Amino acid sequence: MEKYKSFLRLLVDKAFISGFLITMAFLVTYQFSNTYISYSILEVSLILLLFSFFLIKTKKLESYAIGILCAVTIIVILYNFYQTLLSLFIVEEWDFLAFYLYGKLGASGLDFYEPANIADLFSNLKIPFEISKEFLEDVIDVGFNYPPVSMILFAPFAYLDIETANILWKIFVLFFLIQ
Repeated sequence: MEKYKSFLRLLVDKAFISGFLITMAFLVTYQFSNTYISYSILEVSLILLLFSFFLIKTKKLESYAIGILCAVTIIVILYNFYQTLLSLFIVEEWDFLAFYLYGKLGASGLDFYEPANIADLFSNLKIPFEISKEFLEDVIDVGFNYPPVSMILFAPFAYLDIETANILWKIFVLFFLIQ
């Protein structure tokens, strides 16, 4: 119980609050400024973390250093959450597109081990970006290279448009990563 009281006292400490607010303001300003500095927000956060550890080690301004640590932690978590959220809407050529094509092939009832069938299906599909030569050679020209049972995973996504299926696929993958 004493640990919680000391933690609550830390949260209302002026040094903690000022360290937290100054660091948050610095990181937000840095992120939205149009400077030509090549450091990313994660690199600046690492520098602030190291500075905080130095302050704690020297026993000077410990509350201020913990405020910096908390601010950096929150910014890094929010930044990574934002990047993850943005990646949900990007259709990746190598991961999802191949699975989506396999699903379309399985749902069409065609022989999914025949490369000509996937090439025919691919030519009728509207894809929002240009496909690389390697993708054509390794996916389209080869055909389905998984066991037939794996079509249970791929076929349901074929009934959706590519953007919706992409989001659902990534949520499906995130679900298994979290567990």
